[in-house]
Amino acid sequence: MNAIENLVRRYEAGERNFRHINLEGANLSNLDLKGADFGSANLRDIVKKVKSSV
Repeated sequence: MNAIENLVRRYEAGERNFRHINLEGANLSNLDLKGADFGSANLRDIVKKVKSSV
């Protein structure tokens, strides 16, 4: 299981504390992680598609 699969599994189980997780270079573009706490996490070079309101 890779880091993203693990993150999704934990999130779907109700976990929201992902402090200090290492997601360097991860592609999060198709994930809805509202309410997740990524304080002090390594989010360097992540890919996150931002929805345009235009």
